[in-house]
Amino acid sequence: MGIQMTPHNLPQHWQWIRLGDIAEIIGGTTPSTTNPEYWDGECPWITPAEINNDSKIIYQTKRQITQKAVKDKSLKILPIGTILLSSRAPIGKVAIVGSEMYCNQGFKNLVCDEKKIYNLYLFYFLKGKTTFLNSLGRGTTFKEISKSIVEQIEIPLPPLEIQREIVEILESKLEKITSAKAILESSLKECETYRLSLLNDAFNGNLTPHSKDWQWVRLGECLEKMTTAKLDKDTFSYIDIESIDNKTQTITTPKTLPTSKAPSRAKREVKEGDTLFSMVRPYLKNIAFVDLEFSHCVASTGFYVCRPKSNLLPKYLFFLMISPLVVNGLNQFMRGDNSPSIRSHDLENFSIPLPPLEIQREIVEILESKLEKIASAKSLLESSLKECETYRLSLLESAFKGELV
Repeated sequence: MGIQMTPHNLPQHWQWIRLGDIAEIIGGTTPSTTNPEYWDGECPWITPAEINNDSKIIYQTKRQITQKAVKDKSLKILPIGTILLSSRAPIGKVAIVGSEMYCNQGFKNLVCDEKKIYNLYLFYFLKGKTTFLNSLGRGTTFKEISKSIVEQIEIPLPPLEIQREIVEILESKLEKITSAKAILESSLKECETYRLSLLNDAFNGNLTPHSKDWQWVRLGECLEKMTTAKLDKDTFSYIDIESIDNKTQTITTPKTLPTSKAPSRAKREVKEGDTLFSMVRPYLKNIAFVDLEFSHCVASTGFYVCRPKSNLLPKYLFFLMISPLVVNGLNQFMRGDNSPSIRSHDLENFSIPLPPLEIQREIVEILESKLEKIASAKSLLESSLKECETYRLSLLESAFKGELV
């Protein structure tokens, strides 16, 4: 008995068949990386990391091994046309071998019996089954699908001429989906480029009339000193890096924790109007404005809590902190290898442009209006991208139920 996905009736002349009956399953291994006789040879050798969601045919690999490594490790060659299927870290990446190669242990590859199955038919079938394949993973440290599991997976198989017809229809439709996604993704990039240029213009004085009253000051001169939170209740709401959506620069999911188990970093008091700026990897832009909803929270010491003095408007400060001027400027001060960070004094000593309050208000009004429109446009584009992906998956689902032919 094989492993079926969601069983369904098949058209006439179709059948459910085990992968082990129509393909040979071949794995691989990693030759010792400390043995120089095994590496920098002439034999292509691939890992799952070299396959992405857009991969189709792979001709070259990042690393090559020697004939000695192939012989000593009894590695089997993957013929042209073999379906590469990653079996761990992660499960379900798929591509086709474009030139003979070998692989590491992260694959369960399928050498198709050409008399029974068209390799592109199997490629597209597996492309739509990532979730199902992951559900078959076993293991504690990391999940993996074994050779025996892959052999037992049953797929719907029509005659070869129908397989080729399905592939032809799929490729035509998928090409149009890919083109549509490329246009949407390009438009998203243009939105982000415009957003960043808008922020640059704001703090270069290009959004408002130039004024001789602008001045450069140390950021620390405009900020109140950070204060320590008082944990005097049984539980508290905790903001750490995971609580920030760095795409929208908002606080999304503070954690409710018992005070008795408070993390050692849970010390920063936050108030409405503060801006949280992550000092760990500032280029990731884990930055957020604190509105009334989150003013009762406690933040991690991984954040600098920017609380403006009277000469700095809260929203002006927030927009300034998410601007390329500040983010790129502070990136240069990062130190450390594992978690590169900036120090408090790096931020406090950073020079910022400070216009009069009335100019700050004008800048905030312009930015809020324009950034809201950009956010709406990006939301529509992202929604359309999700619809493209939904259509792609439904198309693949229909194809292998016989609904396209």
